[in-house]
Amino acid sequence: MKFFWNLQLLECKRAFRKLPQILLGAVVLTAIVGAIAFCGQRLLYQDPVSSRIHIAVAAEDSSETTELALSFLEHMETVASLCSFTYTNEEEGRQMLERGEAAALLIVPGNMVEDIISGANTPVRVILSPGMEVSSALVEEVTSAGAGTLGASQAGIYAAYDLYSRRGWEGELQEAYDALNQRYLTAALSRTELFAGETVSATGELTVMEYYMAAGAVLFLLLWGMTCGSFLEKDSLSLARKLRIAGVGGGKRALGKCLTAFWVLTAGVLALALLAAGVWTAAGGRWPGEILARLPMLLPVAACSCALAVFLYQAAPTVGSGILLIFLVSVSLLFLAGGFVPSAFLPQSFEVISWFLPARWMLEAAGGFLTGEFSWQAAGILLAFGALFWALAAWLAGKEGGR
Repeated sequence: MKFFWNLQLLECKRAFRKLPQILLGAVVLTAIVGAIAFCGQRLLYQDPVSSRIHIAVAAEDSSETTELALSFLEHMETVASLCSFTYTNEEEGRQMLERGEAAALLIVPGNMVEDIISGANTPVRVILSPGMEVSSALVEEVTSAGAGTLGASQAGIYAAYDLYSRRGWEGELQEAYDALNQRYLTAALSRTELFAGETVSATGELTVMEYYMAAGAVLFLLLWGMTCGSFLEKDSLSLARKLRIAGVGGGKRALGKCLTAFWVLTAGVLALALLAAGVWTAAGGRWPGEILARLPMLLPVAACSCALAVFLYQAAPTVGSGILLIFLVSVSLLFLAGGFVPSAFLPQSFEVISWFLPARWMLEAAGGFLTGEFSWQAAGILLAFGALFWALAAWLAGKEGGR
């Protein structure tokens, strides 16, 4: 056992001599990860204005009451979040429908507001674009909701008219109309207060930036093994046999490589974190002591990624193929786990598969690092995956040089 630890010490010294080269490779990986995170954020949540439904509005008159009503409708929160309006005439509005520039055309009749107040049923014509089925369906839903609100208001007006007419209170009818109009307008203005707001995000409890920072950190740790091929590569057949004779079999050799990779990775991440913190502080920022104190939360992720890298190097015939294998496996795992595109946008089968992948739990652990909430479940599962990868690497190493 003493020979094993002496050998381990020598391997660590050899690996740490290459730490500057590894850090240089890590800087390149960091740049790639940053570009992926930035592009992912831009693709996931684009400008909300561009995603709204465009509606053309053609008013037959330009009275102040009509303009006021249309302006009120346009600035309602529930409508503004879904639709954007372009004011034009009927001919131009129809051309916009044909060109696909608008999902619907609203033709507003003259004296619309006065007719609503008086109870006259003067309809607003809604012409839907035939080539925009989804947008047209949403417009139809919005207009139907508005028609329902207006219908309920008119029913109240008609009920008041019947009641006051039968009672002989025609002189007080206008006062009843005013009171009902005020009540219905107040209800329409405050209708958003009737609903509890709930924000649903494809990235779960994390913000978009936090989500892609976590995905970037996981990808960085997974790809770290690509820079460590010089000391994680498969042992030659003669060296493996000599080590076996000395009492260092496949299991110990695999364990030694895992420990070496883990210590180098830990030292490298710590060095990069301190360097980034120093640059941030020099630029006038506050020393990120709280974030640095959370770095131990990433140890299970580092242990699992190191064991995975050792296993893949043992499975590959050469160092070059091992580097390529690490890249392909890392990107594939992260994609299936929703690291590039959130699982909400992927097929349901991907969500089921991700529960059996280490990258899914790496994302959870990295998200906990950003929010300050340590996940014992994710840590335990990652250590179990690490033990599995070590066992597979030990089996392959044992086959190569004999147990």
